[in-house]
Amino acid sequence: MEQLVSINQLADSFTLHPKKVKLYINQLKDNTDLIPKQQDNKVLLSEQAEEYFNEVKDYENNHPNLLNYALCKEINSLPNQLDKSFILQLTKRTKLKQQKEHRQFEELPKLIKLEKKSLAKKIISWLENKVVISDLNKVIVDRFSSDESDSEKNPDLRITLYEGNHPQDINLIIKEQLNYLKKIYYHELSAKLDTETELNSLDSLQEALSDLNDEQLVKRIFKTLVGYKNYYKITTNPEMIIIDFSHIKLPDKFEVHRREDCLLLEFNNDCQITIHPNHKPERLITKLKKEPEAMELFAW
Repeated sequence: MEQLVSINQLADSFTLHPKKVKLYINQLKDNTDLIPKQQDNKVLLSEQAEEYFNEVKDYENNHPNLLNYALCKEINSLPNQLDKSFILQLTKRTKLKQQKEHRQFEELPKLIKLEKKSLAKKIISWLENKVVISDLNKVIVDRFSSDESDSEKNPDLRITLYEGNHPQDINLIIKEQLNYLKKIYYHELSAKLDTETELNSLDSLQEALSDLNDEQLVKRIFKTLVGYKNYYKITTNPEMIIIDFSHIKLPDKFEVHRREDCLLLEFNNDCQITIHPNHKPERLITKLKKEPEAMELFAW
């Protein structure tokens, strides 16, 4: 590129989100060999910088997210960083995954590697604000396998903190984007609703939900739709957001409304969930339309 260009122009050129481009520019801006000129929020990229951005584009399109690796590596160095003596253990499967992904991480484009390290440090900083690490005597880190995580029965990463003999689990689900909360099948909802009516469309589901007035069933349905567990969901694209799903008040009432392509469920805990058809005819996905005010949100 032989002329000054804006963040949005770079984003269009490399098919990246403007916020990501801005992040990468901030990482490179002090290197005049890569960015020889800056003026009025515009930059001039050298050929080497263009190569960096092309590598990033290729990674974004063809490679898995290695943030879990960077995060575990950062956690593993905590005792030395904090000058604090506590036992830190990685489970056997976590050690194996870390060893397997070490080379992949080292071969990442420089910009991606810096981004992953930066995101990992932000998560550690957030974690340090959640717990008094100086009071801990043991930390266990467990990475679940891809198959287990895909089943949506386990988090991506579980950090167990021991203060004395009292363990506390912090479950993390880490995604590039929060495209949906959960995948769910009609037959699962049918079982939860304990109905003999065949559920195979949004219309039949709306009818079944509209007849629901049992408080315990409402709580059960809510748990099913949000994947209710003690966990934090972390999304990283285009910015890092941490959503706390660990202390949501369970609702006992809701209203269901039909929209053009989805159902909208308004629960009396100030949470709104939408249910959408998925590419598989028997499967649905749920999305968070509105989160309760009490739900903690952290953004960088």
